[in-house]
Amino acid sequence: MLAKHLGARVYKHPDGHAEVGYYPIRPTAAGREICREWPGHVYQWHREGFDLPDQAALLAEGDSFPVQAFSYGGTAFALQFHMDVTHATMCRWTTRGHERMALPNAQPRDSHFEGRLIHDVACRAWLADFIDHWLKLAGTPESAHANSESV
Repeated sequence: MLAKHLGARVYKHPDGHAEVGYYPIRPTAAGREICREWPGHVYQWHREGFDLPDQAALLAEGDSFPVQAFSYGGTAFALQFHMDVTHATMCRWTTRGHERMALPNAQPRDSHFEGRLIHDVACRAWLADFIDHWLKLAGTPESAHANSESV
């Protein structure tokens, strides 16, 4: 949504690929400035990708959909992946959205739960670091000044 709001193209993969399951990501130097440690794989549930908006900083990239995370203006962040997924959410999505697992490049249901066992600890650690970073930004005098000007 943020990419579209900033004027970037949102698109379906040319080969119809989806990312449904755990997929590798690679942090950029800008991404490592925000969080030094990144998980190797993250949970995805999407069929569209987006271009990097003008003046945005690429934080992480992937294979099927190159833009996986970006920041804009230092305080707005967009993530293509779902660090917020819980076991209950995964059960619900893979049951109610079972047809997505038949899309090209999507992973079968059992791989989602296997991936959670393998990658969840690193994903949770990243999320804690990211939230700490974000909350520190919210407490800076610059962000308080910017927020008061936009009201």
